[in-house]
Amino acid sequence: MKCFTTFLLLIFCTSIQAGSLLSNLRYGVTLLSQNITFDIDSGTGVQSDSQSSSGFAVYAEKFYHQKYRFSGSVGLVSHTGSKIVTTTLSADYLYPIDGRTALYGGLAAGGAGQQYEGASLSDMSLGLLYGGQLGVLFFINNHLTIDLAYRLRSANLEANVAANSSLITTTSLDEVALGLVINF
Repeated sequence: MKCFTTFLLLIFCTSIQAGSLLSNLRYGVTLLSQNITFDIDSGTGVQSDSQSSSGFAVYAEKFYHQKYRFSGSVGLVSHTGSKIVTTTLSADYLYPIDGRTALYGGLAAGGAGQQYEGASLSDMSLGLLYGGQLGVLFFINNHLTIDLAYRLRSANLEANVAANSSLITTTSLDEVALGLVINF
């Protein structure tokens, strides 16, 4: 995590003009299939469980020297009994296969919030989110790209759920993502 933060600071502290940093941004929408893993502590023991659901994310990305990709995203996934919102910054290294396809791998960090049904917004559990991703980009033309990825995300979202007097800790938010990126 410390290495990733240092890497991001070095990127932003270089002598890049703000105009060039924001030019040529690409925007996308991603369909997510998210699997969460969580522990339920009801006072008599801890039980682990998992749950899968679908959602979406919107994001902006920028390529640098056709070898690096930097992106930021906001996502929402509704699970049975809760909703999870994520905000993530990521940096990827691209490995071009040919002129139309590139593999990538990278690191991500951000924040997540989980709100349970019946709970107020002030009862939302908040936590850090970090992990990595592997994927492939298919460049259809100059304006359209398809992004297919698997993302491993660790988290620590704790919530006291009054309905069943339990402490629920969400520990991972792994995703399979299919994105459509548009370049204006």
